[in-house]
Amino acid sequence: MSCHRGGAALAPPPSSRILKFGAALGVAVLLSATAACTAAPEPRGAPPPAPQPISPRGATTWPVVFTWQSVAGGGWVYRVTVTDSADRTLTEQDARATRVSAPDELKGILRGRGPFYWRVGIVNGDGTVSASSAPVPFSLK
Repeated sequence: MSCHRGGAALAPPPSSRILKFGAALGVAVLLSATAACTAAPEPRGAPPPAPQPISPRGATTWPVVFTWQSVAGGGWVYRVTVTDSADRTLTEQDARATRVSAPDELKGILRGRGPFYWRVGIVNGDGTVSASSAPVPFSLK
């Protein structure tokens, strides 16, 4: 299965990915990704500005919902990345909206640990992220 944009076929992302962590966490985290095609719109001149994170910031409760301001131009695919204090990726999720809920598999990792960091960026047509926000610290109460 592939998605088409401007006559070029783009491979969709896997529906889920698993990352294994070292002995520090000793767990595997399921990375949820959208099943829909995640190709961003064709470039329109200058690269877009980074999306601006809204929440969470600081201590938060479960369920964790990541929200950010939309970027002008519309139709973007956003990627939310959550990392630990050593900058190891815990989860990545793609969304066309300006909010995404943390996957349930992340709850056990977040509880009682931290700080964690999240950022949001715009996904390019080739699947790479450009215009990423600065990391925002948060923890689970």
